Amino acid sequence: MFICPPQGKQTFWLLRRLVAVDGTFLKARFVLTLLLAVGIDANGELYPLAWAVVESENQSSWEWFLHHLRWALPLLAEEEATLISDRDKGLLEAEEVLGPQVTRAFCCHHLKGNFTDRYGRALAPAF
Repeated sequence: MFICPPQGKQTFWLLRRLVAVDGTFLKARFVLTLLLAVGIDANGELYPLAWAVVESENQSSWEWFLHHLRWALPLLAEEEATLISDRDKGLLEAEEVLGPQVTRAFCCHHLKGNFTDRYGRALAPAF
């Protein structure tokens, strides 16, 4: 199930061309995954643009979500934009769906976490 309220589509015209995407687990009655896309306004506030509930966070789910996101937000396909992600579970490969006008960027918070997990917390300031 993919949801992009009309307000998300209208507001994206006013937001910075910066979209952050991530997934999280739903653990209540239904064990599913919530995929989310948010934009950032002129005040640095996050604004939810679209979300979807899928069976799991994998490449095909992300491709499906990003395909629908591109369709729901036509400006994403027409103008240059930046997509920020944590490169998680198939997302890196799925980002190709958005096309060449979308630049891919990675969340430094997640990269720092991966770096310190691998090389130790003492090197965190070096990151």
